[in-house]
Amino acid sequence: MRFTSLLSATALVSSLGFLVPQAAIAQSTDQWAGPYIGGEIGGDAALDVIKLSDFGTQTNNFSGLSSPSQINLSASSTSFSVVGGFNKQSGNFVYGLEADGTVTYANANAAGSAYTANSRLYGLLTLRSRLGLASGGTLVYGALGVSAGYGSFDVRTQITSSPNSTQNATAAGAIFGPTAAVGVEQKLNDNISLTAEGSVTSLGALAANGDNGKGPYKATDSKTDFALRGGLKYHF
Repeated sequence: MRFTSLLSATALVSSLGFLVPQAAIAQSTDQWAGPYIGGEIGGDAALDVIKLSDFGTQTNNFSGLSSPSQINLSASSTSFSVVGGFNKQSGNFVYGLEADGTVTYANANAAGSAYTANSRLYGLLTLRSRLGLASGGTLVYGALGVSAGYGSFDVRTQITSSPNSTQNATAAGAIFGPTAAVGVEQKLNDNISLTAEGSVTSLGALAANGDNGKGPYKATDSKTDFALRGGLKYHF
């Protein structure tokens, strides 16, 4: 009887010893799984390249002035983002989808002896996939996806003494392109995490036609946005 009781107690202890670690493992491996929302604040640096081409047979020179073939602009701004997504977890690997909307106002200006130019980026919408490696309450991840933004540009170049014969190249509208990011999240408790991320987004191109006073030309504007952001996320 005592032997039977001893066997039963041993089996019970062994079962508990097996179940407790398994429960701990199950708790640790799915702590990043599920939906989340959050907010971020950061800084953006927007780089623009405006290219002028298709001058045709016109003489792109007047009294020592000539229209540039390329204009480089840059601007920085503060950005505010709202994010939401869903994670799945398999062991230490975390993967899922994330969407965010960012409000920013990057206004870049440049001027030379024969031109003035400005370019603006007003905001971004992003959808991307994420893949990360979790270690306890820390998640390091990378992300790839697509972005849509709204931007504008304006170029005036004049190589004639008659301003009335020139026409600005102006365009505004939606722009699209790829985006990539790397980041880290740190759980503060079961529901709240602190996040920091760096991203790069390539957008373009807007196009318009202008006249420098000696004939028409084509202008195209491509934008690249670099961002560093930090914020908080709530995990359901």
